[in-house]
Amino acid sequence: MFFFLLVVEYFKFLSENVSLRLKKNIMYFYFLQSVFFIFSLYMYSKAKESYGALCLKIFSFMIIFLPAALRFNIGTDYQNYVDIFDSILLNENVTTEVGWRLLNKVCIFFHLPKQFLFIISSFIIYILVFKITKKNYIILLITFYLYLYTASFNIIRNCICLAFVLCGYF
Repeated sequence: MFFFLLVVEYFKFLSENVSLRLKKNIMYFYFLQSVFFIFSLYMYSKAKESYGALCLKIFSFMIIFLPAALRFNIGTDYQNYVDIFDSILLNENVTTEVGWRLLNKVCIFFHLPKQFLFIISSFIIYILVFKITKKNYIILLITFYLYLYTASFNIIRNCICLAFVLCGYF
């Protein structure tokens, strides 16, 4: 738990002290993330043994899960989600979806910090997308990554819904 809080504080420090040069470097990070993600999926498709394929699948998952889960103040709706969490914590009347309210209440019940809301929601989105086991699995993952990965930073609740639909359809 201490290590997690230390990592979150580090990301807070980075997001609060971002210079123009660092903002340009964020684009390089996303480019490298894309290259590693697509390469690991390609290697996964070529893996002969099940243990190697499982390791590559977990590596691919972690490449997109960790930045989404450990982000701080990234996304246009980030502060809105934090405000909803705070309002539910204070037992104020908030109009939101039943599932999102339940997720907030679970985090509050277990005395988890606000960041766990983003960790859990990111985990739900990406684990459901990675659960797809059709023939065109890699094409679906790359399409999801290219079109909806950055959108999942902004529209978390919609992406959770979309992940359930994709998992149910495929």
